[in-house]
Amino acid sequence: MKACPHGGKWLEREQPGPSCLDFSANINPWGPPEALGEAWSGLFRYVSVYPPLDQSYCRLAIARLTGLSPETILPTNGAMQAIALLARRLPMGSYQILEPLFTEYNRTFSLEGKRIVHRILFPQEAETTMGGIFLEKDLRGLILGNPGNPTGASYSLPFLEEVIEQCRKKGTLLVVDEAFQDFMEERTSLAQRTGDLPGLFVVRSLTKFYSLAGLRGGYLVAHPDAVRKLEAHLEPWSINAVLSRALWILADTELGPFRRRTHENLCREKKYFLDSFLRWDKTVTLFPSETNFFLAKAHLPSSDLPDLLADQGILVRSAADFWGLDRQFFRFAVKTHPENQLLVKALGECLEYV
Repeated sequence: MKACPHGGKWLEREQPGPSCLDFSANINPWGPPEALGEAWSGLFRYVSVYPPLDQSYCRLAIARLTGLSPETILPTNGAMQAIALLARRLPMGSYQILEPLFTEYNRTFSLEGKRIVHRILFPQEAETTMGGIFLEKDLRGLILGNPGNPTGASYSLPFLEEVIEQCRKKGTLLVVDEAFQDFMEERTSLAQRTGDLPGLFVVRSLTKFYSLAGLRGGYLVAHPDAVRKLEAHLEPWSINAVLSRALWILADTELGPFRRRTHENLCREKKYFLDSFLRWDKTVTLFPSETNFFLAKAHLPSSDLPDLLADQGILVRSAADFWGLDRQFFRFAVKTHPENQLLVKALGECLEYV
């Protein structure tokens, strides 16, 4: 069994073979919210129903769920459709990506003819390197993750404010991936700023925090004028009927207990990993994370740790295809405590024999 090149294992349909524990996809293990499970049988009838063509149905549900202004929201088929839409419709020119970042930004923007400039900048280094971000002349856009994937780290609000100001002065568009901001309790989110910043585009996910990966929910937050223009180029029926109804169930539910439980559990399990990895501080570096996954670096020149773990039925995400990283880096999700214990046990066994 080989480690996944992208997060998430392919759906198996009655195929024989060893089962695996999947740490490669960063999905909230304490979701979906109970209200959705209780209403699930009633959602079956929507399988045979066309979803609404009018985006306002889902837009209002997301607005109620997030507290954002409806006119700044464009619902999409997962964050991936939002990324692809921006890649298609933003002006041609040079786009600088602060790496490492979700690989689809490089792929989709490149496919649409944009010139990509890669700039390696871990968030921990950002405070002292502000002047180096805009070295490229005539930059049309800047793309960054907050928090980043695969680093799990967020840029500080003062740094982000300086980036916004620099982009405003230079006329540079700013694309910010906030797919994992829910796990940070929105501490450094820029989504509320889009109403007065026409050049700011914030990509958000509904699949990670609410555990809806199979339903493919996401949205773009931007200035109302930009939302109207982008909506005209969105494919019809982008949001399926089941998700459309599920969003309203979530919007009509008091989700405070679900959010608190998720954050409390996440804090506890992250501490478990931080404590557990102390025993391997000479062989594995665990990078600080503000979200529901960790980036790690194994100092093992001749061994591929993700493949060794996969042989034990544990899937983690090899980070070798992220710009600026290599086969020594891997990313893993934070899951429930029994599952996390299995990963720590398997990792210890792997490191014992390499």
